[in-house]
Amino acid sequence: MRLRLDPKFRKELIILAALRVAEQPGGWANLTRDMVAVEAGCATGTVSLHFNTMKQFRRAVMRAAIAKKNLNVLGQGLAMRDECALKADKALRDDAIRAAMS
Repeated sequence: MRLRLDPKFRKELIILAALRVAEQPGGWANLTRDMVAVEAGCATGTVSLHFNTMKQFRRAVMRAAIAKKNLNVLGQGLAMRDECALKADKALRDDAIRAAMS
């Protein structure tokens, strides 16, 4: 018998799984629903249910990276000119750039 999770909790687990995938070298550039679903232990359709488009999904993941001050993912987003990453606080962007250079 599988435990059914509250949708809000499942969505948060998906975002956390996406951050783990994105933290890998080149992870942000190659982020897919399939990879995140495997990491989150759910079906790809579950990821799609919570995030209709990859643009929405990427935006939610980058916002989470910014909120959690995940410099690795933010730095990858900055390198790819991600619009959410570019809107992050300047001090945080600078920290991400310094971390990427070290």
